[in-house]
Amino acid sequence: MTLTLLYNGSNTVTSGGEQPGETTTYTRAGEAALSITPVSTVYLFGSYRIEQSTTFPGRNILNYTLNWSPFPDGTLHLTFSYNETVRSDDSQDRSIVPGLRWYVTPRSYLNLSYENLKTETPALTTSSNVYSGTVRISF
Repeated sequence: MTLTLLYNGSNTVTSGGEQPGETTTYTRAGEAALSITPVSTVYLFGSYRIEQSTTFPGRNILNYTLNWSPFPDGTLHLTFSYNETVRSDDSQDRSIVPGLRWYVTPRSYLNLSYENLKTETPALTTSSNVYSGTVRISF
C-alpha cells in the first residue's frame, strides 16, 4: 500500500509593458492518492485532487484505476485495465483496455490490445475504439 500526498502552489507577479501596476495570480493544487496491491494479480489506485486558480475555475478531480493480470507468469499474459476520471466541471473520461501478450520465445512476443475510450463534457461526448498489435522479435 502506498499513500501519496501532494501540494503544489505558485504565485506569479506581472508588471511592465502596457499594463498599469502589478497583477498577481495564483494556482494551488492538493492531491491525495492511494495505491493497493491486495494480491499479486490486482492493482488498485485512487486519487482525489482539488485545484484553485485566479485564472481558471476551481475544480475537483476523482480518479480510480483497476488493473488485473490473472496469469502474470508463463508464456501467455492476459491483462485488463479500467480507468475513470470524474471532474466537478461535469466532464469525465473512461478507459477500458483488455490485452493479450504471447511470448513466443523468452525475448520475442506478440502483443494485441483493444482500448475503448469515452470522454464526456456538457457540450460533447466522444467515443473511440483503438485496436493495436505489436510483434517483437529479438535474436
